[in-house]
Amino acid sequence: MSCVEPTTAELELARDVQNDQVDSTQYRSMASLWSGYGTVQRVTSGSTSVVVKKVQPPPSDGSIGDSRKRASYRNESIFYTQLAPLVMAGVSGALKLPCYIPAALAVQPSPEVETDSRTFILTDLARGFPVHSSSLNLDQTRTALRWLAGFHALFWQYPCHSPLLREGHHKSSSEPSCRRDGHRGARPRGTGCGEIAPQGSYWYLETRLEEFARLTAAKHSRIKAAAKAVDQHLRDCPHQTLIHGDFKCENLQFSKDGRSVAAVDFQYCGKGVPSKDLAYLLHTSVARVVLAREEELLAEYHTSLLEYLRQLGHPEKVPRNFPLSALAAQYLLAVLDFYRFLLGWGTWGTDLSHTQRHVEETLRTMDGGKPLPSEPQAALLAVQSAFPWT
Repeated sequence: MSCVEPTTAELELARDVQNDQVDSTQYRSMASLWSGYGTVQRVTSGSTSVVVKKVQPPPSDGSIGDSRKRASYRNESIFYTQLAPLVMAGVSGALKLPCYIPAALAVQPSPEVETDSRTFILTDLARGFPVHSSSLNLDQTRTALRWLAGFHALFWQYPCHSPLLREGHHKSSSEPSCRRDGHRGARPRGTGCGEIAPQGSYWYLETRLEEFARLTAAKHSRIKAAAKAVDQHLRDCPHQTLIHGDFKCENLQFSKDGRSVAAVDFQYCGKGVPSKDLAYLLHTSVARVVLAREEELLAEYHTSLLEYLRQLGHPEKVPRNFPLSALAAQYLLAVLDFYRFLLGWGTWGTDLSHTQRHVEETLRTMDGGKPLPSEPQAALLAVQSAFPWT
């Protein structure tokens, strides 16, 4: 694809935007950020355009959700300033990874600045990826899964075992610390500008305790009893990477032939098991006839992931230690974990009856039809026994 590196005209237009030298008539609204936290606009000058994402949150209401959203945009600034160069190197270099993203022409202010207002000036993906889809067909789904396979391989066990990072392709002056712990509320611990969120996605249990409290013992006793143990087991899984965290059709743009895709909105990028991205994509964004082939699609993703890991120079033991059965176990738990969020927030998705069948089968495997023990360690042992990682 031709739209990886920014052009001179794009860089010049970005400078004009930063210096307020662009007439208001050159701005066109593209979208509003969730809950009125800002705007996304296209700025055009002749045949050149850039996208300006301006984050301007309303007055804080002190809620967990408000804190999560504010922290997410700082997290996105970390991604574009610290990690996007690594993705760009993987796409444009010898590896030819299929993980297209917009280039960050400017991110203001830098991540270490403590503020809730931020501006991202990005290359306009429309010139290479003009196609949007509200429900992915089979070919688009396969393209999206290849994107995920490349992205997950690039950041496999990041940053401790990322070959490109070890080889000096990472342009950050301060490498992210290697953390596996979670964090309270929504904001990553620490003040270093390189600390991407230690938990990716916006639905992990610790940041959705209000939604979890809405689950009733009468209707959701088995999911409620299993939720904390499932969350812990997923966080303890040795097969960790960076996940996109919001990988749905609204955040994907395809090339005209459908063979390439670019992803946007990295607010919830962070550490996690790869199946969180897979479960979210397949259970929210694909056609029902596509979801019916999920076993086949998971196997294709797994094959692609192992090939990219091999190309990236990971030791042979990595593929051996992550068989398809381990991915399948991850996936079932990730579907259950996502459904737990939906029950407290509001249900939506590709085919809820399909999702619910998965959830019931997964629960039956771990609890035999009765809620797991209330003692945390006993519940965790039951989940570990039903879905071992090795």
